[in-house]
Amino acid sequence: MTKWVEILYSIYDENGNLLESTQEEVIIPLGYNILHKEIEDKLASSEYGKEYNFLLKKPFGSRDSNLVKIIPVSEFYNRNINPVINLVVNVDGSIGIVRSVNSGRVLVDFNHPYAGKDLLYVIKLNREVTDLKEKISGLLAIIYNVTRKNIEVNIDDNNKKISINIKDLDLNKEQKEIIKKFISEIKDYNIE
Repeated sequence: MTKWVEILYSIYDENGNLLESTQEEVIIPLGYNILHKEIEDKLASSEYGKEYNFLLKKPFGSRDSNLVKIIPVSEFYNRNINPVINLVVNVDGSIGIVRSVNSGRVLVDFNHPYAGKDLLYVIKLNREVTDLKEKISGLLAIIYNVTRKNIEVNIDDNNKKISINIKDLDLNKEQKEIIKKFISEIKDYNIE
């Protein structure tokens, strides 16, 4: 069975610049490489209540110039998207960041934002999470970038039903199935 943990973390680049930091505790399943395989492997056997530093050399690989594409601005307008610098876009299933918009052309970078960087992860490992509601709300908070307090989970064990309410978000059938892939304990439940 997958081990779930509650953590706080910050990520710094090689120059000590803060790139990302949690504002509230995050609940994650270990073994799915949500953070990084090397980190999750070490956290699985680490002591709770302690802070750990992990320095990773280019964990997202080197930057690849072939992943920087020029796309006609008309492609964006046809999809009702106004391309502006730093806009995160989904182009045919690939996530990229608009780097420039000039003369009817849009430069989109499909490299991971941290590609080419050495990263320092500072992680406080708070506790193991065993409560099913916490696992579900924790996973949804990560996937949809919402705070856990905006997620309500009710579990009816007798009828094998789970109802989920997320403020300003409705889950479709595919999204509900994703939850079951991460949390094996609910594979036989109906998610409403």
